Amino acid sequence: MKIIEINGKEYIEERFPSVAEVMGLAPKGSTLPQLFPIVGYAESPSGKLVPMLGIKMREE
Repeated sequence: MKIIEINGKEYIEERFPSVAEVMGLAPKGSTLPQLFPIVGYAESPSGKLVPMLGIKMREE
């Protein structure tokens, strides 16, 4: 997990390798990273700041 800034907004950048990449059928690192917007921070019980992500959840 890496925090990056784009146009003044913070995002979490995370890579999730594809099945083909894991199986060696695609080059390592060929899957594009996913970006999740940070909408705020919360303090953990230990006092560390934890990013809150703006991920929309679908209702089924």
